[in-house]
Amino acid sequence: MLRSLYSGISGMKVNQTKMDVIGNNISNVGTTAFKSSRARFQDMLSQSVTNAMSPSANLGGVNPSQVGLGVKLAGIDTIVSQGNMQSTSRSLDVALDGEGYFMVGKGPTVFQDNSIQVNHQPGTHNISNESLTNSRMQINYTRDGSFTLDSDGNLLTSDGYRVLGYSLTNDIASVEPSAQSPNVVTAAGFNFAFGPGASLNGYSVVLGKIGPDTVASAEVDTVTKRIVLNGDFSKSNGITSEQAASAINKALNAAGIPQTVRVGGENATLGDLSDNITADTAEVLGLTFEVGISVPSDAGALNGYSIEIGNIAPGTSTSAEVDTKYKKIIINGDFTSSISEVDIQNAINTALQNKAIGNSANVVTVSGGPITPIGGTISGIADGGTPVQSIDEDGVLNYVDATKDLKSYDGSLKTLRIPDKVRIPGENIDLRVVSHSIDKEGLISGVLEDGRVAALGQIAMASFKNPAGLAKMGNNLYTASVNSGEATLRSGIGTLGEDNSQGYGDALQGMLEASNVDLAEQFTEMIITSRAFQAAGKMITTGDEILQDIINLKR
Repeated sequence: MLRSLYSGISGMKVNQTKMDVIGNNISNVGTTAFKSSRARFQDMLSQSVTNAMSPSANLGGVNPSQVGLGVKLAGIDTIVSQGNMQSTSRSLDVALDGEGYFMVGKGPTVFQDNSIQVNHQPGTHNISNESLTNSRMQINYTRDGSFTLDSDGNLLTSDGYRVLGYSLTNDIASVEPSAQSPNVVTAAGFNFAFGPGASLNGYSVVLGKIGPDTVASAEVDTVTKRIVLNGDFSKSNGITSEQAASAINKALNAAGIPQTVRVGGENATLGDLSDNITADTAEVLGLTFEVGISVPSDAGALNGYSIEIGNIAPGTSTSAEVDTKYKKIIINGDFTSSISEVDIQNAINTALQNKAIGNSANVVTVSGGPITPIGGTISGIADGGTPVQSIDEDGVLNYVDATKDLKSYDGSLKTLRIPDKVRIPGENIDLRVVSHSIDKEGLISGVLEDGRVAALGQIAMASFKNPAGLAKMGNNLYTASVNSGEATLRSGIGTLGEDNSQGYGDALQGMLEASNVDLAEQFTEMIITSRAFQAAGKMITTGDEILQDIINLKR
C-alpha cells in the first residue's frame, strides 16, 4: 500500500478539525468577551530510507533520506487578546480593560466572614482550598460582565452565577468584626456614647476652652487620639448635650472619621472660672489674685478687667492672654493636673508687659493652693468598638461612607448585593438606594434617598500565569486547569496585605468586551483549510489511480 494514502487521510482529518475550530470562531463573532482559538499542526514520524553518513577521505557526507508519514494535530490554542470595548449605557454592564477575570460562583450565598478565605500575604494571593470546599461554592471565571439582579438584589451573571467580591469598611480592617459595642465614657457631666465602628478606638474626650461664653466647638487630634471639646462650663447649660454632639460630629466629619458620637447628660459646672478685678483682687478656682502696682501713675490700669480660665486641656503649656478690647486676662494651662502658681504669675506678668500695661503688675496667690485639678475632664479611653462592614453576616447591607477612606475585607470572599435599602448602623433606620455605580476598581456605590453615598462592595478579580490554559466550560465561563495555574486574586481597596492591584485592568461601567474574532483572518484561514482538505483528498484519489495501474499490469 502507498504511504501517501495514509498521509492524505491524516491531512483530511486535521484540516477537518481546523475547519471545526474556524467554524466555532465565526459563529461566536458576536459573543460577549469570546476568545477565539487556532489549530496548530505537526508532522508525524518520518520513515528513514537511508541514514545519514559522515564525510570520509574520498566522499563527502550524505544526508538522511526520510519519507514523512503525514500530519497530526499539535494543539488548539486559545487567543486571549482583548476584544474591543462596546458601549451599552447599561449600569450593570462591566468590561475589563486589561488583565483579569471576574469571579463567579455556583452555590449558596456567602455572607459570613472567613467562609471563603483569601490569603494576601506577600507573594501569595490565593484562596484556601479547605474553605472553598466548606463553603460549597464552585468558582468559575469570566470576562463577560453583563450582570443582572434577582429579587433579593444579588448580583448575578445572566445564567444566575453569583458575582463574588469583598466587603468594605471605613474602619480599621485588621479588627475582626464582632457584636462588641464601644464603651461609654464621661467628661464634665456628659456621657459620650461612641457609635458603631472602630475608628475612634483608643481616643479620649478632653475639655479644651471652658471659659464663660465660649462657643461650643471641637477639634480632633489624630496624632494624640483626642477629641477636644470647647464650651461654656462656667454655668449650668452653658453648653448642652446637643451642642456638644453637633460640635464633635462636625469635627469628626472634617477629619474624615466616619464614626459618630452621641452625647447625653448635662454639663457639670466646673467652678468659678472667672472673676472681675475688684479692689485689685480677684478669685478664680480658689486662687486669690492680688494686683499690685509699683508705679503710682499706673494705679487702676487693670480696673474693669476680669481674670478667667481659658484652655485647660491636658498638656497645655501655662500661658496668659490679655484682651484689651474686652478687658480680659485669660489663663491657659493644664488644669487637669498640678499647675504652679508661680508659672501662672509669670505668664500673666509677661502678657501684661507685652501689652505695656503697668511696669509691674504682679499677681500673687494669697490664699488657696495647691490648685485642685479640675476633675472629669479626661474621660478615659474609648475602646471596644468593632468595624462596620458593608456586607453583614446576615446579608444586610450596612451604610459605609463611600466618600471617605475605604478599606476592604479582602481576606474573605462574599457574594455581592445591590439591595433596595441600606441599613444605617446605630440609627435603626433603612434608606432606599436610588441609583448605583461601579468605578474602575470594581467598587459598587449606591446613592441613598437622603443624598449619602454608600459603599456596597468591591467586585473581585483574578488572573492566571497561563490564561490560555483555562478550560472553557460554556456560557462564557472558564475554570482553572492544571496548566493554567491557580488563580491569583487582586487585592482589595486599602488592603492590609500585599497590594497587587496595579497589575489588573480597570472595570468600565456601561461597556462590554466584544469577541476578539477577526473575520477577515478567519475567512482567509477557511480558504486555506478548504484547499488543503481538497488537496489531501486528491492525494487519496491519485494514490488509488496508481494502485489501479499496478493491478492492471497483470491482465
